[in-house]
Amino acid sequence: MKIDKNKKQKKLERMFLTPNWRPFLALTITENTDIEDEFAVNSEDGTQNKIVQQTIKIDKRTGAAIFTTEIKYEQKIDDLRAMREESKITYVLPVGTVLIWEEGTGYIVAEQGFQSLEEIEESIKYLKE
Repeated sequence: MKIDKNKKQKKLERMFLTPNWRPFLALTITENTDIEDEFAVNSEDGTQNKIVQQTIKIDKRTGAAIFTTEIKYEQKIDDLRAMREESKITYVLPVGTVLIWEEGTGYIVAEQGFQSLEEIEESIKYLKE
């Protein structure tokens, strides 16, 4: 193949990875956060049951949030066998931490960089400049 080196490159454009625009419910921990929540999730066939209890309380001594999730999970394997699992996870989080609500799981600590609509608009403004 012969290359014509006299050809000029067309104008390049800036492109960005498309963000995920799916909205999530979120809670920002404040110094007044005090939450107690419980819900159950059951499979359609009734063989799996999960109860989730979550609390978020501010430790008056340290000012940190104590975020606790307790899960009780039961699964019927067959007429003779079943499984039961219990877990407890406790986070110590600073005020200002954002928690994301995930259906069937409850509040989770955000792993990705979640932003509010206002923060996204501000970022877009800077990109345009």
